[in-house]
Amino acid sequence: MKSESPQALLPFTQSATSVPCPPEQANCSTVVDGKAATGASCSLYSVSLSSWCVTAGLQNAKRSRAGDGYRSICWPSKIAHSCEPPKFPTPDLCERHRPQPEHNTRNGRDRTMSDDSLQLRIAAACVRSTTIPLFSGDVGLGKTATWKALAEAWGYHFEAVVGSNRDRQDFMGLPAEHDGMTSYLDVDWARRASEAQKAIVVFDEFNTGGDVFKAMLRVLGERTVGNLTLPETVSMVALMNPVDIAVDGVDLAAPIANRFAHFNWAFDLNAWLDGVVDDFASQDIPAMDSLLGPDTDAHRAKMRSMLATYLRMSPTEVNPGTPEDFTAQAGAFASPRTWTFAMQILGELRENDEDAIFTAVKGCVGEAAAHRFVAWKSQYDLYDPEWAMDNPDEVDFTSRADLIYALLGAVQTLGKISDEAWSKAMELVTRCGEQGRADVAQPAARSLLNSKPDDATVSKRTAEIFSDVYRAVGVWEDDPAA
Repeated sequence: MKSESPQALLPFTQSATSVPCPPEQANCSTVVDGKAATGASCSLYSVSLSSWCVTAGLQNAKRSRAGDGYRSICWPSKIAHSCEPPKFPTPDLCERHRPQPEHNTRNGRDRTMSDDSLQLRIAAACVRSTTIPLFSGDVGLGKTATWKALAEAWGYHFEAVVGSNRDRQDFMGLPAEHDGMTSYLDVDWARRASEAQKAIVVFDEFNTGGDVFKAMLRVLGERTVGNLTLPETVSMVALMNPVDIAVDGVDLAAPIANRFAHFNWAFDLNAWLDGVVDDFASQDIPAMDSLLGPDTDAHRAKMRSMLATYLRMSPTEVNPGTPEDFTAQAGAFASPRTWTFAMQILGELRENDEDAIFTAVKGCVGEAAAHRFVAWKSQYDLYDPEWAMDNPDEVDFTSRADLIYALLGAVQTLGKISDEAWSKAMELVTRCGEQGRADVAQPAARSLLNSKPDDATVSKRTAEIFSDVYRAVGVWEDDPAA
């Protein structure tokens, strides 16, 4: 594929501002917060990085994040100081990773959705996956009103609950005696949400509810309110102002904070200006499915397996421990639970939605961990699991082990959907073993064999590859091919 330079893709708009480069980047060309700078002191140039993908050409680049929707990329440069636009090395631009423009119509004109839709995509992914996001933003930005509008547009019943205005019983249920036993009565908001076809419950002013935090632990962690377990049709969201301006706001304790995916609220000025004229009567909110990836088990398996494979290759990332800093404890940090959140959200996003993927992982496990995952992902090219199951002869099982782990991880999930899918998945795993990668195939083989349909048979080829191992661990008592 022919490489194009960033200049050919992105117009540079010169600013009159001149800034010094940090000492450690004095010999670098730098893109910072959507602006490019070169040398020890130089002019700034506006640049959007969301429309092109840096792959093999910048694999050795040092990557950081300057803010939601932008990447900050530094690479070694011998370019002398100049007020001309910086000379970027020509990267290999990967077409399938370039976010494709989306279009909607607002007030009769065609409008290309840019980074102002990132928040919508994250919100939609959290709702569809029932992962609980916590959005923090300044006062008066319309956070609650926006979520009410999203709920109505997407066909969800809406409930708003302010913890500081509630008692513990509003999350635990009021104890009552019946037939000599004490149980908890259902709470009004939880009953309405449960009985609705689907519902969004917003916990507003969340960090002002200190007295009820203990009672909310089970609600957030186990989706249980008193004796009522909220069905999967109920999605929860938390909103708050920053602790320094919230009314009696407090930093969240680690056990509370680790139950959320954390995001900063982005105010969409254009949407507000378009809507405020007619009291938002003609708001144009995209359909949820138009913002996300396919609503299929295959897509979710592929996306989740990608992250699971990264963690398999980097096990120290899974549970590095609770941060010692109290401020860090109140935000996103890695744990098995928050990595699970990240997998759930990624399972709903488009495969090529790089900005949303980074933002989702950052919101779940923190910025540093998200950077490391994205750097690994930039060198990663997944097999489509459904295609592989239909075309096992086309899969190169001698390629990188992490790629095969990811493929088989997705395949073992798909193999549990139906008897036919199980047979195809088992065949693919067997092919992997026959090509000398039985060690890589063993986890998927174990999972599939433990979920074998009653009327399915294990082939002699499969038995020859895996029987000794699985008889040793008690999976098979007898030779299935005998």
